[in-house]
Order: sequence, then structure tokens, then C-alpha cells
Amino acid sequence: MASETLPPREERILLEVLREFAESHRPVGSRLLALQEAEGLSPATVRTVLHRLEERGFLSKSHASSGRLPTDRAVRYLIDRAIRDAAPPGSETDLEAPAGEDADLDVVARATVGNLSLDVRSLGFVTTPPLREARLRACELLALAPGKVLLVVVSLGGHVHEQWLIPPRPYAAETLRSFGNYLTEAYEGWTFAEIREHLRCQVERGTEAAGQLQGRAEELVAPYFLAEAADTGLFWDGARWLLADAGLRADLEALRSLVGTLEERGRLLRFLDEIWDQVTETTVAVGEEWPDPAARGLALVAASYGDDVTGRGFVGVIGPRWMQFERAVPRVRAAAQVLARASRGFARGRSGGG
Repeated sequence: MASETLPPREERILLEVLREFAESHRPVGSRLLALQEAEGLSPATVRTVLHRLEERGFLSKSHASSGRLPTDRAVRYLIDRAIRDAAPPGSETDLEAPAGEDADLDVVARATVGNLSLDVRSLGFVTTPPLREARLRACELLALAPGKVLLVVVSLGGHVHEQWLIPPRPYAAETLRSFGNYLTEAYEGWTFAEIREHLRCQVERGTEAAGQLQGRAEELVAPYFLAEAADTGLFWDGARWLLADAGLRADLEALRSLVGTLEERGRLLRFLDEIWDQVTETTVAVGEEWPDPAARGLALVAASYGDDVTGRGFVGVIGPRWMQFERAVPRVRAAAQVLARASRGFARGRSGGG
């Protein structure tokens, strides 16, 4: 649906209805609006404007004598206005850069999501780029426990993933160091999906270098790359803000759906992938745009970060569908900038392993 624009007076009154309803969660009457209208309009004039907004589908009434309730169309109008009026991506005032921004991406993500949640007073979340889409920067193999080897994998975007491996035979620390150096040199810049496919072919046809360093190194790490385990990190903070919202406390179904979404992270990741096909930079999902009918009291504001080199992730907030979108949209974009800078820093070799 194309973004629409209301006449200034109608827009001001609609936005006031939205603000009043967000605070009270009760129908909003014309007399209350007239008292707050800067132009000093009479209740009769305000009722006329409210009637026009109702005819256009922005407001509804539960019965003839009640005040007005904003509809999903009114919320979408507020969202489109917030996106339209926000500064272009890349020009917002940044969130405070997290301490230790030169640490791995997981550390930056945790700090960023905490800052974002506090700033918007909503539940914040960050997903790190899937390893299958990221490009390898370095591998390291460490003998830290008897009969086990710790594989540490670092992507160009700064994502660090660790996995315990069971070696087919004991290896000295120096040999493991040689394995890591070989794997880094051989596969640096490859996507994890490309490494997986290459190792799959090696396993299927065997390798002439099976007894050599190359073959032994690939044999050791092949189970990790071939497992195709879930490799997208999900960090979130700020559930307390949702519990503090009077409207959501009464909407137990929405809260249950949200908890289920966070516990089953694949549900949120699938939802983000689905809605991202429709937009390019920032998106908002509200009302019927949620796939779960129980969650339609919630709203989501999200932005992507990263690129083809570092991999792509998402950052956003989830709150009541009456949240302050005019604040949430630019703050989510600013958080995306923080994460994008951190990822690009790793890709340039500013910090990280290797």
C-alpha cells in the first residue's frame, strides 16, 4: 500500500488519538481532544474531523456513544510517517558506541541490544550473520581437554564460533597449530557454504592427501562444517519493558506468543526472512502483518546490517503496537550502523583473531 498523507488538522488529531490511546488504552473522546488541540477547536469541530477519520478507516467505535479507537490503518499511517520523516540511513545520531567495540561481534551485539532496549523502552534483539553466509577469516585448533580439540572459527564480520571436536587420533599442540594455519590459508575468504561443499566432495571421493597435513586437517574439521547446525546467534534484552506496559499485561496471548518466538529462535528468523523480501532498509510489522494471530498486539521495527563480505544480520525492537515509532525507527537504524561499523572493522583486519 502506498503511503498516504492526511490534511494537517486531520493528521494532528489522529496522532493525538494515538498518543492518548497508547497512554490510557481507553477510547478517546472529542471533548478531551478539543481541550488539548492547540488551535482551540470546539468539540463539535473535533467530532467532525473524527467522523471523517472514521469514514476513511483510521478510527472505529465500539458503540454509538463511545469514544474512538485507532485502527491498524492508523498505526500504519504513524509508521509510514515515522519512516518518511526519519533521517536517511547513515545520517542518524548514533547510539553510544558499546565499550569494547573492537571485541568480537557477539560482544558488540550484546552491548548494542542493551543500549537499544533502554533507549526505546522495548525489547531489543540482534541476530548475527549466519555462518553459512559469512566468509572465513581464521581457524584455530586448541587441545584444551583430554580427547577433545576446540575449534575456534572467526568470520570476516567478526562472528566467533566455538565447537568441541573428537579427533580420530591424538595430536600435539604444534600439529594442531599447523592444521589451523593450513585451514586459514586454504579457505580464507571462502563462505562457510563453499567450505562445506568442498569438504563434502573431499569426503565423498576421498583425498590423495589423506595421510598428509592437508588431509588430516580437513578430516578433523569436516564434522563441524558438514553438520549444518543452527549458526545464527540471537541476543535480546528488555522484556521488562513489555511487562511494564499496561496494554500488553492484559494481552497474555501476545506475551505468550512473544516468549515462544524468543525460545524458538528459528520462528523469529523465518519471520524476518519473510518480511525482508518486501523492503530494502527498514521495516515495521504490526497487526495482521504478524504471522501468529495471537501476537497482533505487538509491533516490530527492524533493520538489516552487513554486506556480502561480512554476512547480514538484523537488529530491532519488539513492543506494543502503539509504541513511539518516531523514536524507534531512527534508533534501530543507529544500532544497525554500530553493528555495520564493527563488522566492517573486522573485515578490514582492524581487530579479531588470525
